[in-house]
Amino acid sequence: MVSSAWARKRPGCHWGVLLVLVTLPAVRADERPTGAAGPQSAAATTAVRVRVDGKTLTGKVRATDVASALDELGVKLSALDRVAPPAGAALPKGAAIVVTRVQRREVIESRPVPFGREFQYSEELRAGLRKTVKEGQEGKQERVYEVWCRDGKETLRKLVRENPVEPPQNEVVLIGALQTSVSRAMPRPRKVIVMEATGYSPGPQSCGKYANGRTATGLRAQYGVVAVDPRIIPFGTRLFVEGYGYAIAADTGSAIKGKKIDLCHATHQTALAVGRRKAKVYLLD
Repeated sequence: MVSSAWARKRPGCHWGVLLVLVTLPAVRADERPTGAAGPQSAAATTAVRVRVDGKTLTGKVRATDVASALDELGVKLSALDRVAPPAGAALPKGAAIVVTRVQRREVIESRPVPFGREFQYSEELRAGLRKTVKEGQEGKQERVYEVWCRDGKETLRKLVRENPVEPPQNEVVLIGALQTSVSRAMPRPRKVIVMEATGYSPGPQSCGKYANGRTATGLRAQYGVVAVDPRIIPFGTRLFVEGYGYAIAADTGSAIKGKKIDLCHATHQTALAVGRRKAKVYLLD
C-alpha cells in the first residue's frame, strides 16, 4: 500500500515535505523458489559386483552404464574382451558384471618332414641286389597357427599356413636290373603276356619338347619304368620283361595301345638300339 502527503505553500510558511510509505506483502516459506536456499543433495550411487581376471570386485559407482562403471573401478577393456551385460547397456541396481578376457595370437611350430625313398633301376647291378647311393635327410617345416584364448584357456587352434624351411632329401636306392632271362629266384608270375616292346628315353627326343622327366603317374622316368596300356596292365604292377629286367608299369602314351610296352632307358641311343621286338612280360603282382 502506498500513501503520500503534500504540504502546499502558504503565505508565511516554509515548503512542506512529501512522505511516501510503501508496504510489501509477506512471502510464505513454502512459496520460495526451489533451490533458492538449502544445501545441495549428494549424487546417487549404485552398488556393483564385477568378476574379472579370476577375482571379484565390489564397489559403488556414479556411472549409469556398464562401460563407465568398469572405468570407475579401474577395469580396462581390450577390443576383443567380452562383457555381460554389454558395455553399452544401462547399469541396473545391484548389477553383476562379468568380463571375459579374449586373446588372439599366432603360434609358430617347427616340425620335421620325413624324407622319401627313391628307387632307380641300374643295368650295372645284378638283378635282386640293392645299393643305397644317397642317404636321406629330413626336412624342416614351420606351421603357423591362429590361437584364441578365453581367460587364459585355449579354445581354438587353426592352421593358417605352412612355411617350408628346408626341403627333405630323398634316399636314393639302386635296384639291380642286370638279368635278361627268367630265373628260378623270380617270384611266380600270375600272368604272362607276349607284347610288342619298344624303347624310349625321358628327354624331348622321345617325349617331345614339353617333356619334364615325369611319367603319367608322377614317377620320375628312368630305367625300370615302362609305359603300358592301363586297360591291359594296371598302373603300379610289378613286371619282369625278358631282355630288359624288372620294371614297374607307371607310364602310358598315345601310341601305347593294347599289347604294347615302351621300355624306358637312360639315353636316347640305348632306347633306339632296342628297336621293336616281341617280348614276354611277366606280371608279378
